[in-house]
Parts: sequence; structure tokens; C-alpha cells
Amino acid sequence: MQLINHQIWRDNPDAMLMDLLKSDVNITITDILGRIIYVNDQFCELSGNSKDSLLGEVNALFKSDLHSDPVYKDLWQTIKNGHVWKGVLSDIAPEGRLIWLETIIMPIKNECGSIDKFVAFYVDVTQTTKNNFKIIEKDSNLRKIKASFPKVVLSINESGEILNINHGIKNFNVKEIIGNSLYLYINPIFREMVKNIVKLVFEEGKPSQYETMDYNREGSQTFFISQITPVMNKYGRVISATISTQEVDEIQGIEKELIDNEEKYRTLFQSINTGIIVVIDPDRNIIEWNKGAEQAFGYSEIEMLGKPLTKLIGTKSRKSHISILLKAVKMLDEQNTSPTIEMTGLKKNGTEFPVEFVLSKCHKGNKTYYCAMMLDISKRKSLEEKLQTKTKELEEVLYRSAHDLNEPFSSAKDLIDLLREEQLNDRVLGLIDMMETTIEKGKSLSENLIEASKISRKNKI
Repeated sequence: MQLINHQIWRDNPDAMLMDLLKSDVNITITDILGRIIYVNDQFCELSGNSKDSLLGEVNALFKSDLHSDPVYKDLWQTIKNGHVWKGVLSDIAPEGRLIWLETIIMPIKNECGSIDKFVAFYVDVTQTTKNNFKIIEKDSNLRKIKASFPKVVLSINESGEILNINHGIKNFNVKEIIGNSLYLYINPIFREMVKNIVKLVFEEGKPSQYETMDYNREGSQTFFISQITPVMNKYGRVISATISTQEVDEIQGIEKELIDNEEKYRTLFQSINTGIIVVIDPDRNIIEWNKGAEQAFGYSEIEMLGKPLTKLIGTKSRKSHISILLKAVKMLDEQNTSPTIEMTGLKKNGTEFPVEFVLSKCHKGNKTYYCAMMLDISKRKSLEEKLQTKTKELEEVLYRSAHDLNEPFSSAKDLIDLLREEQLNDRVLGLIDMMETTIEKGKSLSENLIEASKISRKNKI
């Protein structure tokens, strides 16, 4: 939206605001709670509401910062932190008309430096959105699509976040889908391809299409063709993209054999439940999550795809563990080898548990992907702790026994020394020598036992 020069706004917001209030720009001003305290005639005409019906009411476009929709969570978090929010918002006019508005919301601070109001500027992009939907309907590439299958039509922003959708996907309803990433609902085999196509559509402003494959509820392969069309504002900037997806009988641009091979790999990968295997992309975000990982951490695949690996690291020593992890990645990149790492994992329910893992890597094109193969070592750690406890108890018994044994030997030695002072014949003296040798050996043995009982203590110091 090229309505505002941000530098001029920062330097002299009051003067610029007065100029905008006199212009034909659609404007609302709300208080810190989102209640409308000013609205101009242009916005009233656009929304189909009177000033009296709007003033004092919560701006429906803002909804509430308590609203569950991630879009509005992000909106309120951004403006409450003193930053400008930009995006596309939708609302329903009183007569039932759906309107789409490209929106900029700016926080305003009072003399004390605290935010006390928000100014919002709107550009109507409803007609542009409708025109793009019509383009999709007329596109000749979609005439081959089976009419008996329901069409999925959704809107995304540049990062792939779903802004709106006409109905649910698989087992997820509309509310659960909006705000999530588009790529969570695409077969991992095709995610990178779709990301690149979406990026080109936003950069070049030209329609495109892609073909994908997944499995239906019966377990059969299902093929899809998706048409992606950019939605532009009146200044020619792409503000969102509309994707229309339908099921087709067969795929054209994808080699079926390649898909089958990759899907066999994925099926095998997902079925491994005896170990924890997690694959991350170059940005350290999770792109593969097997059954073993799901059982160990408690998160489903859809909950973890796209999330950073650090989400799985325990909170107690997170900084040190992240540092160890980064060093291991660096060592793997430079020397193609990685040490075995031991750290604390964090389950979905907040429980922490010890894990041991090694890293490996693979290359796809010019990108490097990392695989973390983990083991839950809770049982091993528990056995080690029990062994340490038993060892300590044994050392205490050994130490006390050796002391008890050493005392009689010392007393016997004193008695022999007294006997030597007496006048004894050679035979008795010989027997005393033999007895003294035996006592020395016994005393030496008891002293060795005492030293042995101190070994673990010395190691701990």
C-alpha cells in the first residue's frame, strides 16, 4: 500500500495524520482496546455502516487480541509492541457483501511515550480478488478436472500462511486450517517444488500451476492439479495468491515411477518406530517425523513439520545443549563426522527425558539436509543411577569391614612385640616370626581394601 511515506510519518506523525484525515483515504482510529473513536465518511461508505453505529464499537476488522485466529494474534502482538502491521483483512458488510481490504495499522503514542490509539488505513481490493477468482474459473487448464470432485479454493500470503479457505481438508475443519502453513497439507515429496512456485508467483506476479499426489482415506493414490493466481492491489503489488485445487484421473508432468519410489521410502521411514528419526532442512526446521519420534515426544507429524528442532530440547540446559548441537553441525559440515550427543529432550506434556543421538547429512541439489537419529536413554540412565547407588553402598560396607578387620591385626602385632621382649628359645621365636609375617599380610590386605573403597570418592573430586 503506497499510501504513506513511513519516514515522513516517523518525523511528523501529527501533521501527516491531519493531512490524511482530510484526504479520500479510508481511515479508522481506535483506542487501545480496539474501540472506534474516529471514522471518516469514506470508510462508512465502504463498509456500509453509519458513523453512529461504528463509534464506540470494537472494530470488527481487528476482532480481538483474544481471538484464536493466528492472523489476529499476530496483528495485536505487532501493534501492541509498537510496530506497523500490514496485511489483508476481510469483513461482511451489513447487506451480506464480503469485502477484502489491504490494511496498514500504525500505533500512536501519547506524550508519555505509551501507545494510546491505533490508526488504520484501508484500500478496497474486493474487486481485484473477485476478478482473480473468475480467472481461475475460466482457465482452460482446469477444464480437464473431474466435475464430480469438490474444489478446494484457498488464499495464502507470501510465506504460505493460509488466510482463507472454502472448506476443510482431510480431517481438519476451516478454523483449524486458517493460519497454518499451506505446506503442512502437501505431500513432503512436493513441498520444495510448491514453495518455489509460490515464490515465483509473488515475485513475478504471473499465474502458475503444479501437480501433486497424496493418498485418500482408502489408501489409494490420488492426484491433484492446482492453479495458483496472484492477487494484486491497484498499485500492481501482489498481496496474496489464490489456489484452486481439484482431483484428476492422472498426472501429466510428474514421473509416476519417481513418485512411487519416493513414496516407498517415505512409507518405510514412517513405519520405523523402534528409533527416533527426525530430518531437518537447511533452516533447521523439521521436514520428516517418524512414528518413533511421535511415540517418544508425543507430537504428531502435522504438529512438528515446519517447527525448529530446538522445540524438542529441554528447558533446564537449553542454551548449553543448543551450543553443543551447533558445534556438532559445524563439525559434520567441516569433517563429515559427528560425535554422539547426549542431551535432555522435551515432550509435548512438558516432561523432560534424556536422549542420545548422532547427526548425518545428505545433499539435494545445492541444499544440505540433516538427519538426527535419537535413542531414549531413560532406562539406561536409571540403571546407571541405581548402579552408582549400589556401588556407593558397597564401598561403605567395604570401608567399615576393612577398618574392623585392621584393628585386630594391629592388636596382634602389639602382642608379638611384647613377646619378643621375653626370653624365648629359638623354636618359639621362629613361630613368632611366622605369626608376624601372617599378621603383616592380613594388615596389608585390610589397608588395600580401605584404599579400594576410596577410589570412586577420589574420582569425584
